[in-house]
Amino acid sequence: MNIDKLTPGDIPDKVNVFIEISDGSSVKYEIDKESGVLFADRFVHGALFYPVNYGFIPGTHAEDGDCVDVLVLASYALHPGTVVKCRILGLLEMEDEEGIDTKIIAVPTAKIDPFMAEVTCIEDIPAMKKAQIKNFFDRYKRPRGREMGQNQRIPRKGRGYQGNRTIIITLLWMILEKIHQ
Repeated sequence: MNIDKLTPGDIPDKVNVFIEISDGSSVKYEIDKESGVLFADRFVHGALFYPVNYGFIPGTHAEDGDCVDVLVLASYALHPGTVVKCRILGLLEMEDEEGIDTKIIAVPTAKIDPFMAEVTCIEDIPAMKKAQIKNFFDRYKRPRGREMGQNQRIPRKGRGYQGNRTIIITLLWMILEKIHQ
């Protein structure tokens, strides 16, 4: 698959998300941008698993040089390599050893996943799902046997789920403008 031919989608209404990791998976995959092949990057330790589908918006570049990451909440696990049209709900902003790491939170369009049609903002996501996402990102890089507080990935105080869709759309436009300069 030539991912360079994939577009970001119909911003601001819909974005294309290339799924790298399925909801429920304990394997982190990364796409090789030259070949378009998914490689196993690492196994998530212990009983952890990805609580949502995880992917990126093709044709974008985040501050870390990779495509913009997206957490896709859906009724079902999506197969790695699938491209799904999504609606943006908000942001999850975290801090790790490399600095701020922002991920977009989205759901498939109502045509694709009618069960998610009523989820229109971050506040519509069930509290247990938010807790599951937070727990995963607090713990997934933690080496076995290490306690919390020792260089762990912890959300920055005063940040977290943000539901201002206008900011996200502006952010995406800035990213796309930067690419096309």
